[in-house]
Amino acid sequence: MKKIGVVFFVIVAICVFFFLFRGEKVDLSGNWYFLEADSIYNEVLITDSSFFYYSDLTGLLGPYQYQLRGDLLEFYVVMAGVARKMEYNPHLKLYARDSFKLEFNEQVRLFKRIEKSSLTINSVIMKEVELERFLRSFLRRRNECLLRAGYKVDTVIVIPVEEFL
Repeated sequence: MKKIGVVFFVIVAICVFFFLFRGEKVDLSGNWYFLEADSIYNEVLITDSSFFYYSDLTGLLGPYQYQLRGDLLEFYVVMAGVARKMEYNPHLKLYARDSFKLEFNEQVRLFKRIEKSSLTINSVIMKEVELERFLRSFLRRRNECLLRAGYKVDTVIVIPVEEFL
């Protein structure tokens, strides 16, 4: 009976070890949004090694390069063909397939995946849609996010249904 208990314990220990240290690759690719503490809404397109960024304040920025090393994201800006490491290197906490958190110098940003929208940053970069169409969709998503967070919205965006067909 003791041998069965020991064998069972060893099997459970091996399963736990492989579960904890399986080395799965974190897939961040896709379209994401996050809301900063001062209520500024941002959207990000993440590919396997780079990202683009759009916000009300800056417009479209990027591409920037990144590397994931453990739970640390290292960001690089490429200027004149040379990649330079940025000072912003936050820690990544993955919650689920559709959300993750970046922490850096007591700042926390919670990213959530943008679901089923054809008018994203990728659409603009691939020149599938004009910036104006993307912007209307961006503002609609921003307003919905701000309303869910309890903010009052000062712009009303009406998008014709045919733009989503």
